Amino acid sequence: MHGYSPTYNLSVPPCQPSSPNLGTTPSAGGLVGTVLNDTATLTGGYNPTGSITFNLFGPTTGTCDTTPIYTR
Repeated sequence: MHGYSPTYNLSVPPCQPSSPNLGTTPSAGGLVGTVLNDTATLTGGYNPTGSITFNLFGPTTGTCDTTPIYTR
């Protein structure tokens, strides 16, 4: 029996860099005690997964490089 090895020409697209997008929608804000519900959605890229963390900083922290006063 003779061996047979078929040849197939395959075209594989080059890998595309991941380009995830993060869309956010801030709350309207309000007086002290108002419940805020910001939202964020991670889309694009290749099967984006994970979590998104919100950090709240005080009004005098213009650069947000200190410890947040609230994290969710």
